[in-house]
Amino acid sequence: MLLAYRENASFFAVAHALGVHHQTVQRCVERAVAYGPMAALDDRPRSGKEPTITAEAKAWLVSLACRKAKELGYPHELWTTRLLARHAREHGAAEGHSCLGKLAQGTVCKILNEEEVKPHKVRYYLERRDPDFDAKMAEVVSVYREVEQLKQAAKARSEETPAPTPAVAIISYDEKPGIQALANKAPDLPPKPMRHRTVARDHEYVRLGTQSLLAGIDLMTGVVHASVERRHRSREFVKFLKKLDAAHPPATAIKLILDNHSAHKSKETMAWLAQQPKGRFTLVYTPKHGSWLNLIEGFFSKLARSVLRHIRVASLPELGQRILAEIDRINRRLAGSTALLRYVEQAGLVAPARSPAGYRLYGAAELQRLRTLKELLAQFDITLSDVAFAQRLAGDDDLRAAVEHWLRGKAERPQDVQAEDWLRFEQEKHQRLLAAVA
Repeated sequence: MLLAYRENASFFAVAHALGVHHQTVQRCVERAVAYGPMAALDDRPRSGKEPTITAEAKAWLVSLACRKAKELGYPHELWTTRLLARHAREHGAAEGHSCLGKLAQGTVCKILNEEEVKPHKVRYYLERRDPDFDAKMAEVVSVYREVEQLKQAAKARSEETPAPTPAVAIISYDEKPGIQALANKAPDLPPKPMRHRTVARDHEYVRLGTQSLLAGIDLMTGVVHASVERRHRSREFVKFLKKLDAAHPPATAIKLILDNHSAHKSKETMAWLAQQPKGRFTLVYTPKHGSWLNLIEGFFSKLARSVLRHIRVASLPELGQRILAEIDRINRRLAGSTALLRYVEQAGLVAPARSPAGYRLYGAAELQRLRTLKELLAQFDITLSDVAFAQRLAGDDDLRAAVEHWLRGKAERPQDVQAEDWLRFEQEKHQRLLAAVA
């Protein structure tokens, strides 16, 4: 405003340019003349009552808020603003802050808000108790990086042809214990248009027990390996390891990313692992309080927000059956490249059924065909295009005969073309063929 007035010494012109009243410009210029240009940047002190609560009293009050109420003899674990105000009124004078004798609860809130202190609330934090946290985290992340590199190598080979089956399977594993099996005492009531918008459920229920879900996601294929057990001890974990061992070829190295549960490091578990071939199983442990590094936690979260949300069952075994049914449904969709599955389907190599929503449904027969197809590609180092062409040859007698004739035939000069013109003749035909293809 002062700079504008310097260029054009007119209160009205400056006010019009800046969108303010001309008296505002006039007062700013008068302050600059009287007190200097820097003082004119702020308003002059105004009349009003001096604050009764001193800065020292405010600092003492904030220091109280930063202590626990129980430290001062109260049964409360944390302060409430009402309790803090009463304590300040009763003890402020003894501490030399008589101005707090009539302190109100609202004033306490204002003082604490100015310092951004909320002693009545709790925010949880996680103490780092693993001295090797960074090293273990780097090891887990390196395993995920290995998965990415293997997938990139498969993609680089061909967008439509998978790489040979990798010699390593990387499994993200964990347990989800304490899944409650709850039964209704009264049947649920379904929604009714214009009457009941939601499912109606009786408040009382029956506890039938709990189940534990042991699950691992193959990070290369997306397949979920799972079992539901009553408990999650060492014997259940070893049982799961045996299931993984049976699901992978003997030459495949199996890496497990898992937490530090006692069953994962018990004598029983270590004894069973010691009996396996060297390099068959490798356990990569997440740091303590670092379970968030394990990708299986995201799967458990989605399961809890979908299948397990508001679930009611008639028996304890039904809970396990419904959990495994959902996992089987996930596996039937076959986590894989959409382009690859589309090519396989278009080529007629595998033709899965479709769900009403359009998802491919892979049963045991389709999964077996896909597995053996991958083994065939890896064994003979061929592509899906090779298999698709072989399938076409098997079903087209004319094409098969033409291919066999070409393979047995030899190059011969057409009778109506002279020897010196043969090269030019073939070049011209080749160029016309290329033009037609383009």
